[in-house]
Amino acid sequence: MPSPFPRRRYTSRSSSRRLGDLLGPFFPLPVVVGAAFLLAGPLAAQGPVVLDGRFDDWDSATVTIPDGVYAPGAEPGFRVAKASHDDGAVYLLLDLGRPLNVLSLDGTVSILFDADGDPSTGSALHGLEGVDLVVDLRPFYPIAGGPPGIGAGVRFATGGPTDGAFSRHDSYDVGLTFAPTYASRFVELRIDRGYGALGGVGPAGGVTLFAGDRYAAKLVFTGSDGSVRQGVGAPPFTYELVGGRPRPLPAGGEDPLARAPGTSFRVLAWNVSRGNLLDRKDRFARVLAAARPDIILLHEAPAGAAEEIADFLSGLPGPDGEDWHLMYGEAGGPQRGVIVSGRPVIAVHELEEISYPDSLFEQLKSLAGRSRPQGFGGPEAGLPALGGIVELKDASLLIVTLDLQCCGNGTETVEEYVRQIEVAAIHEAITEALARHGGGVDAVIVAGDFNLVGSREPLETMLREVDVDGSGLAVAGALQLDGLSNATWDGGAGPFPPARLDFMLFGDAALRLERAFVLDTRDLTNEWLDHHGLRAEDTERASDHLPVVADFSWVRPRP
Repeated sequence: MPSPFPRRRYTSRSSSRRLGDLLGPFFPLPVVVGAAFLLAGPLAAQGPVVLDGRFDDWDSATVTIPDGVYAPGAEPGFRVAKASHDDGAVYLLLDLGRPLNVLSLDGTVSILFDADGDPSTGSALHGLEGVDLVVDLRPFYPIAGGPPGIGAGVRFATGGPTDGAFSRHDSYDVGLTFAPTYASRFVELRIDRGYGALGGVGPAGGVTLFAGDRYAAKLVFTGSDGSVRQGVGAPPFTYELVGGRPRPLPAGGEDPLARAPGTSFRVLAWNVSRGNLLDRKDRFARVLAAARPDIILLHEAPAGAAEEIADFLSGLPGPDGEDWHLMYGEAGGPQRGVIVSGRPVIAVHELEEISYPDSLFEQLKSLAGRSRPQGFGGPEAGLPALGGIVELKDASLLIVTLDLQCCGNGTETVEEYVRQIEVAAIHEAITEALARHGGGVDAVIVAGDFNLVGSREPLETMLREVDVDGSGLAVAGALQLDGLSNATWDGGAGPFPPARLDFMLFGDAALRLERAFVLDTRDLTNEWLDHHGLRAEDTERASDHLPVVADFSWVRPRP
């Protein structure tokens, strides 16, 4: 049946400290069994939680939950480690015990919530009274017509306290998101608050999610065979939703799209979702005109559309009144890379058409029993990557755009294998190009859709030793304009919650990142939408990916 819930997108925020700084507060912790825990945080000291997979904001701002809330020693050893909230959402930090991809487990991670803190509403489930909401990671039921065991879903109690009836829904209905998408020991999770009465599919009398002064929760892991392997005998915890912290908003007094002071040039990178760029030109044109980049990197452009895209760009103002120059990828099948600049783009032989290893076709057959993973253009099509040199007024850039193999949640999938092959070949091509061009390149920028839904290794490979001085590249830490999320992909519906799939890397030997942001037009106030000639839904309806924008200055330009 159609969902009765409004589509509300999630929000989250980014942070900067590393995982090693986080582990200390978790150990040692007291082991407590047999009773629920009442937890309330030092709310005045808390800041917003960020779903960026870096976890620093969990250090001192949130409540640590004792080890006893899960079954010690059980496989795979999950526990809810910390909890937090703000005016718009509740947050949990899951400890998986070791690096795992939460969407590739042999079973389902279920988080049960008595969301209104009232055991008389909802239904009893796995030892928790009054369950109104269940969040399922890798659910045993299908979402949006897909097969079971894909993505994330939610269930709502539909009957009385004892009948155990639950309806199944898309996770977008509660604004669910989590990070990171790749294998990690820790996973942070967010659910929006205040979703009105659940109406016909909700429990008797309806319930507003997390609108009371507390909620109760517990975590259960169910194997793919249907057996509950963890959590039934563990006590729940109760979290007090005391006080509240307002959600940060975009700055109202200054132009959110303005360049940072000292910017030498601006780069915009965008996965245009194949034919969307041609079908939705008006939306793309408005966004590009508002962002006013000097260099545009497009990923997943359709094959055979170079002339049409050039015509489209000719209608947009170029930087400093210049005409746009375009380089269109020759490889990648239906997923071409495009480099657009106000200055001419010089071809780089090593990066014009990168080939897959000759043995890949047979390797894929032996690994998967099939020659083409989902969305794979094929070995004969070449890698969906493109590189060229842009001579700016004060120095030169080696620019690379890429779109790695999609899909295949997990670290041992054929799709992850293809990603590893692709990124190694692109990295080698960049290294060879730098060796041949020598001192003719002052800095390197690599941007694209890394599709990190298996491991983080493809990103780590690309970062290694390809700056002009032989050092590694840096990652541009781009947040959405509301300051709460670094997600660059949002399907709007379906089994997969919003995620960060797109990255921009740069050589910090010569470049300084002045500012970076993910442009979601829904984050702009009406004032700034009108000022820039934008509509709130422009980025959402242009592509399922959001553009990443970065302002750079030169640390060490060419003498």
